[in-house]
Amino acid sequence: MDDRKLDAYFRRLAVPRPYTADAVSLHVLHRAHQMTVPFENLSIHLSERVSLAENDLIHKIVNRRRGGFCYELNGAFAFVLQAMGVEVKRVAARVYGDDGRMGPPFAHMALVVRASDASGPWLIDVGFGSHSVYPLLFDSRHWQDDPAGSFLLVDTEDGDVDVLKDGKPQYRIEPRERSLADFIPACWWQQTSPDSHFTRSIICSRLTKDGRVSISGETLISTESGSRTEQQLPDDDAVLAAYREHFGIVLGKVPRAPRVPHAPRTPGAALPPPAPAPAPAPAPESPPAPGPAPGTSTAPTPGTPPATPTAPSAPAAPGNPPATPTAPGTPPSQATPAAPFLPGSPLPGPPIQAYPSAGRSWTPPAAQAAPLAESGITGPAEQRPAPVGRNGSGSPDGLVVPEGHAGQVDLL
Repeated sequence: MDDRKLDAYFRRLAVPRPYTADAVSLHVLHRAHQMTVPFENLSIHLSERVSLAENDLIHKIVNRRRGGFCYELNGAFAFVLQAMGVEVKRVAARVYGDDGRMGPPFAHMALVVRASDASGPWLIDVGFGSHSVYPLLFDSRHWQDDPAGSFLLVDTEDGDVDVLKDGKPQYRIEPRERSLADFIPACWWQQTSPDSHFTRSIICSRLTKDGRVSISGETLISTESGSRTEQQLPDDDAVLAAYREHFGIVLGKVPRAPRVPHAPRTPGAALPPPAPAPAPAPAPESPPAPGPAPGTSTAPTPGTPPATPTAPSAPAAPGNPPATPTAPGTPPSQATPAAPFLPGSPLPGPPIQAYPSAGRSWTPPAAQAAPLAESGITGPAEQRPAPVGRNGSGSPDGLVVPEGHAGQVDLL
C-alpha cells in the first residue's frame, strides 16, 4: 500500500495519519475503524463479488465507502498496519454459537499485532460485529475491562485461545499464523452456503459514541447507554435513506434476504441426502424392422439365441450427457451440471461438507479451572480483581482518550 492509499484510508477513518503505530495509535485506530467502517454483508444480497485482493478491499472501503465482514475488514486493516511498519499475524478462529457449540474452522479472521513501541502482542479485531472497542492484550490471562464489556483470554488444552466476553465464549483462536489466501475457501462458503447465517439474513452495524446502530433487514436498531430501540422501516425509500443517514452508504436498490427460510440444522448433524436422479426419458417407438430378403431363410442358426430388436435411446440435450437408467435408491452416475447461483438460494448438488462442526461446548481447561476459581474471576464483574496493566477505560495505563464526535478521537 503506497502513501496515497494510506492517506485516503485515514481520511475514511476521519483521523489524522499517525506518525507511529504505537499502542496509543492502535487504540485510536481500532475505535475509529469500528465507528466509521460498518460490519455488513450487503454484497451477498446485492449479487456483488467479494474479493480479498488488497486493491479490491481498499477500493470497497475507501472509494465506495462500504464495509464488509471479518475477512474484508480485518484484511484491509492488516494491510494498513503493515504499511505503517507493524508486525501483523493473521489468525483463524472458530465462532461459538448461542448454544455454546463451535462453528466451522476459518469462520473468522482476527489479527495479532506487535506495536512499533514493542508493546503487546495485541488482539486486533474490527470485524466481529459487537466486540471490544479497544485492542486486547493477547498474552494476558486476566480480565480486561473495555467499554463493550469485560474480556478474558483463556488457553485451551490443545494450545488454542478462547476469547470470552462477560463470561460468554465468543470464538476460539488458532495461534498459528495464516495467509490471507488461506481464508478464501471459507469466505466463499460464507457467501454461498445455506448453512451460513450470512446468506440467511442482512446486517449492517457500526459503533457509535454511546452504543451501536444497526439495520437488520427492514429494522433500524439503536442502542444508546444500554437502552435499545427498534424502528420498523415502512418502505424501500425509508430503508435506503437509513443506509445513507447512519452509514453513508448509497445503494441503488434494497438488499433482500431469501424469502424461503432454510430448515434449521443442528451443528454436526448428518446432512440430507442428494435428491434422487430424474427418471430417464422414454425412448421413441422403433420403426418396424425390414423383412428378410426374398429367398432368405428366417430360421436361426443352430445354437444361436434369437436376436432381440433394440430401440434407439433418446437423444441427449445439447451439452448434457445421455441419461442412464438407475435402479431405485441408486445415486446417478453422472453429476448434474451446476446451475447459476443466486445469493441465498440452496446450492446445487449435495450440500457442502468442507467445514464440519465440532460441536463442543466451552469449559475451562482442567489445568486452569482451579486457579480461576481460587482467584474469583469466574464470578460476577463486581467480584473480579482489577485487570493487570490496564485502566478502567480498557486502554493501557497512562492513555486518556476522551470522547469526541463520531469517528474522531482526540489525545491528551
